[in-house]
Amino acid sequence: MKIRFLIWLVFFAPVAHAQLGSVVFGSYTQARYADEAIRRIGEQLDIRATTLRTEVAGNTYLRVVSPPMAETAGRSLIRRAMQEGFKGTWFLAEVASKVHIVQTLGGRGTATSPAQTKPAKQAASEPKPTDVSRPSKVRLIEPELTNRPDKVIVPVSKSSDIRIDGRVDESTWLGLPVYDNMLVSDPDTLAKPEFATHTRFFYTDKGLYVSAIMKQPVDSLVQRLSNRDEEVNRDSFGIALDTSGEGLYGYWFELGLGGSKADGKVAPERSITRQWDGAWTGETAITEDGWSAELFIPWAIMSMPNHPQERPLTFWVQRKVAHANEQYGWPALPRSSARFMSALQPMEVSGVNPRQ
Repeated sequence: MKIRFLIWLVFFAPVAHAQLGSVVFGSYTQARYADEAIRRIGEQLDIRATTLRTEVAGNTYLRVVSPPMAETAGRSLIRRAMQEGFKGTWFLAEVASKVHIVQTLGGRGTATSPAQTKPAKQAASEPKPTDVSRPSKVRLIEPELTNRPDKVIVPVSKSSDIRIDGRVDESTWLGLPVYDNMLVSDPDTLAKPEFATHTRFFYTDKGLYVSAIMKQPVDSLVQRLSNRDEEVNRDSFGIALDTSGEGLYGYWFELGLGGSKADGKVAPERSITRQWDGAWTGETAITEDGWSAELFIPWAIMSMPNHPQERPLTFWVQRKVAHANEQYGWPALPRSSARFMSALQPMEVSGVNPRQ
């Protein structure tokens, strides 16, 4: 008996106590999108996925997950999923200790305990659902992106229905040019980012409006609140503006996920200070497939030389993806670059001559 116990202890005890988890394929607010994801996973990966209800910032999401498995098996599944076009997959530990909501094709769920869920290596041999029609991929309606321009001509609006609440859902935003020209600047690979960032601009005689819709798995968002101008590792979005138009001086504005603000001034080439606070407005919101931000920057809070007609400006927009420890930028200007102020993206507005 002692010999048998020692054999079990050496070979099987580590497996019995190995930390289990699941691969997360995405989070959805509507059951039909989760259904479509489960169908696609079943056909392309031969995995019987389920959904797990989760609460994020007071909102309920259906998290589509694989059956419980060891982390090594999960990492292998993530690599296979990426090859099949599933982006943004990640491993969530200790899912096996939670109750799963098994998603049915009718949109309803039945609760099952972990003991009722078959392990991952058995899932591959299970028969597929009787409905074997090829599923359609999960797609949301995406805006048409504007090609990388030499100069961004910012649209003007005489009035605005924008409520700065972080949700890019007002009619004014519709029909505006949408830009997604960011590259990874930290680390300075200058690679195309994994997650999309849809940026829009327009202005009135009062100020500049900026919005961003940022795609990312909701469960990977890093939201941390802080005092103003405090540097914290979290998801964030921001813009720097050279209001001189000649690389002489400018201002930067940043929103952390959750609404924390930071701002300051910038001088050539990358002399950045936080010793300035402007009266601008910005908010963020968590969406079903990431998060979004809205900013309103009054012209009157910034120094702007007189220009009779077209006003040349330059800008830089940046996004921090905290869980991946990456920063995106447009233009992509890594910290190792000798240029910053002199290399910003040109933009143009007309008839803006504010009084302080």
